[in-house]
Amino acid sequence: MSSWIGDALEAGTLFFNAKGKPVMLEPPAAPVADTHAHLSMAAPKDASPEERRDAAAGWLARAWFAGVTWVVCIVDASEDGRDAPAFLSWLSEAEEAARREIDVALSAGLVPAFPNEPLRVGLSAGVHPYGAAELEGCLDSLRALLANPRVVALGECGLDYHCELPREVQRAAFCRQLELAKEFGLPLELHVRDEAGDPAYEAHREALEIVAAADVAPLGIDLHCYTLGPEPMEGWLALGSKVAFGGAMTFKRSDEIRDAAAACPAEALLTETDSPYMAPEPLRGRAAEPAFTLATADLLAQVRGELLGEPRRATFESAWRNAQTLF
Repeated sequence: MSSWIGDALEAGTLFFNAKGKPVMLEPPAAPVADTHAHLSMAAPKDASPEERRDAAAGWLARAWFAGVTWVVCIVDASEDGRDAPAFLSWLSEAEEAARREIDVALSAGLVPAFPNEPLRVGLSAGVHPYGAAELEGCLDSLRALLANPRVVALGECGLDYHCELPREVQRAAFCRQLELAKEFGLPLELHVRDEAGDPAYEAHREALEIVAAADVAPLGIDLHCYTLGPEPMEGWLALGSKVAFGGAMTFKRSDEIRDAAAACPAEALLTETDSPYMAPEPLRGRAAEPAFTLATADLLAQVRGELLGEPRRATFESAWRNAQTLF
């Protein structure tokens, strides 16, 4: 039996902070979706494929017990997805291993939040802006990934003006991937990040213009990892985009993001982790995993309850429904 199962049974919770102390989170009011998780990063880069598989299986099993029953795995064709058949096989093995862990945990007496809701693992394939210069060299791999029945979106792709890669290279790769999204009929997982301190939000402005000109909004858009205030979000909402809030929203100095979370229409809300990055409070300091989406969803509901009077269940149900609709 995996050690996490015994720990969860003993502590009465699946969650432990960076110091190893149990963290009690309120049960979810509806199933939760992690719309952006890097499952291949569940273990260190120098880990073997088997070690990474087992670590990802633990992530998925714990997520299911926590009520995070729908996980969208992100794969980058310029990195972990260069060998598309190998990655797809690895992901299937990780999911199978997760189901075995779930069976063991159920037999041991661990109780899931939603026993009748199946574990589902989707895939979103693309090339991150950091790998934009590599796009042409990995197009065959990307196409092979996008053709897989497990795929539910294209991305993450977009513009990142915080990095040093030439902007024209990023824009060209972004436009090429928007063409692929239209070819395959897939919604988009967008990564858009402005240069630090840019008051004009130039990356967001340019990405919005490119997306609008490409006429891909009807396919569906997930504005991944939103970390700004309400104003830059408005253009995306006008396009019909969904907006995903992750762990950064829970940080103490993230009042601006929380304002955006309150301003976001219910029909546009999404939840995510961006695992293993940006673990939410009160789990900050640990590598994030899909189960941690519950902490973000709970704070999202608190924020909207306090500022809008929205019932907790309504927030959970909206975010869940939006994930199902988009993907």
